[in-house]
Amino acid sequence: MYRTTAHGVCWVWAAASLLGHTMPRPPQAALPRQAKHHHHQARRDEGIRWRFPADDNVEGMVARVENGLSQTTTLTLNASSPITHDLMEEALVHLYKKVESLRVCLRPRQGQLWVADMPRRKLDFKSVSGSDLEEQHSAFRYSPFNLHDGPLWKARLMSCPEDTPCPTPEVKAAFPHQCHLLLSVHHAANDGAVVMWMTQLLVNILDSLLQGVPVTSQQVGELRDGVEAKRRKQMRAALQQNPDKLVEALRQHLGSQHLPLLMEAFGLPNVANATTQDLTPVILDNQTMEKFASKCHSLGATTNAAFTALINASLVEVVREAGMHRDVYNISSRHPVDCRRLIKDCESLPLGNHVTPMPQNTATPSDVKQHFWQYVKHLDIELRDKLRRNYMCEDRMLEALMRPRQHTHGEQRASRQLPCWDYTFTNLYSPRTAHHAAGKCVWVTAAANYMSFHNERFAYGVGLFSFRGQPRLQLPFSTSAISREVAQRCLEKILALFHDVSRN
Repeated sequence: MYRTTAHGVCWVWAAASLLGHTMPRPPQAALPRQAKHHHHQARRDEGIRWRFPADDNVEGMVARVENGLSQTTTLTLNASSPITHDLMEEALVHLYKKVESLRVCLRPRQGQLWVADMPRRKLDFKSVSGSDLEEQHSAFRYSPFNLHDGPLWKARLMSCPEDTPCPTPEVKAAFPHQCHLLLSVHHAANDGAVVMWMTQLLVNILDSLLQGVPVTSQQVGELRDGVEAKRRKQMRAALQQNPDKLVEALRQHLGSQHLPLLMEAFGLPNVANATTQDLTPVILDNQTMEKFASKCHSLGATTNAAFTALINASLVEVVREAGMHRDVYNISSRHPVDCRRLIKDCESLPLGNHVTPMPQNTATPSDVKQHFWQYVKHLDIELRDKLRRNYMCEDRMLEALMRPRQHTHGEQRASRQLPCWDYTFTNLYSPRTAHHAAGKCVWVTAAANYMSFHNERFAYGVGLFSFRGQPRLQLPFSTSAISREVAQRCLEKILALFHDVSRN
C-alpha cells in the first residue's frame, strides 16, 4: 500500500509553528531501529571517543540506508604485478589510518545518536570467487553494515582470469594482471564526494605499494559535523518574522512534488520486489563535451544547468512520443548540493556526509528542443538563485516542519511511498579533475558509481562523473517506477540531444 501525507494538516501546523502559535510540536526523532537494539550497551562505552551528535540529516540517512539506499563503486584495475588479497588488505589498512571518517561508527549516547570512533580497528574485506562482476555487485550493494561498532565501509576483491578482456586493450601488455574491486560506503558516514576522493587515494596507495615506495601515515581530510542543520535554524528564525514569505515558501516546497511524468505516461510497472537497475555507463566524447561546455560558457551558464536542461528536454520527447501532449510540462528534479561551501574554517576536505538535495520544479515547453539554449539560460538563473540563497537548507527545514506529529525517521521509511519527483541528477564531473589518472604500476581501466534508491521518491537518476579526463554518464532506475525499456529510451534521448545541441 502507498502512504500519503495529509499536506493540508501539515501545512497548517508548519505555518502556525513558525509563527509562534501554541500548537503541539512533533517529538524529537526517535533513534534508528538498529541503534535502539544497542542502547543497553551505552553504559559500557566509557572508552569510546565521541565526536558529535548526529544531526537530522545523518539520522534520516541511517533510516534510508536501512530501507535500501546504498552507494557503491566498482573499479577494474590492471597492474604490472598481481594485486593479491594481502596487498589489497595492506592498502585498505593504509586508507583506514589516513581517513578518519572511515574509522567512525554511529551509536546511541544518553538517548541520542552520536558519531563516534570505532571501539576497535576492523576491516570488512574479502576476496570473492567468480567471474560475473554484475552478479557479485548485485549481492554486495545490499549487504548490511554494523552501525554500532563499524566499519561503515566494505570492500571485495575479484581476481580475473588471464584471458579476461581488458576495458582499455592498449594497456593489457604492460599491465596484464586484472582484477575488480567493489567498494561500498554507508551514506550517513560519507557522501559521494568523499567516495570519489577515497577511491583515488586508494589507487594511489596501491601504486606506491607496487613500486615499493613507503606510504606516509599523514592524515587526509578532517571529520566535521554538518553545517546545513545550523543554517536551517537561522532560516526558521527569519521566516518567523515574515508570514507572507512563509506562505510562499510552503507553496514552493509543495509545488515541487507530483507524480513523475514517466509513470503518468506509461503507468506503474507490475513488479513484486522493486530493485534499482543500471544501464551500461557511457563515456562521452571529449570533443563534443568541449563544444557543449563552450556554448555554456558563451551564455554564462554552467554545464550543470545545461545537463539538467538536456534531461528535461529528453523527458519531454519521451512522454510526447508516448502520447502525452501538453503545451507545458512541469518537471520536478532533485539536485544533491555539496554543503561544504558553507564550511569556512576547514583548510582540507571536510569529511562526512555534507550533501543536501535541492528540489527544482521547471516549467518546460513542448518545443524546448527548438529553444534549447534560451531554456538553459533560464534554468541557470533559477538554479544560481537557489544556490545563492541556500535554498536546499530552507527546503529541508520546511520538509521537517511538514512531518506528521508522531514522526520518526524509521517509520517514515518503513512503507513504500509513491514517487513525487521525476528524477535526481548527481553531477560530480569536472574537466579539471584527472580522476583515476594512470599510475606507474596500476591503471583504472573501468569505473562505475552506483546508487540504489528504489525505496526513494524519484523514478530514475542521472549521474555525471569524471573518469581519466573524460565525462562518464550513468542512468539507474527504480523497477517500481519505470521499465528498462523506458529508461533506455531516456538515455538514448539524452545522448542524441547532447550531440544535436553541441553541433548547432
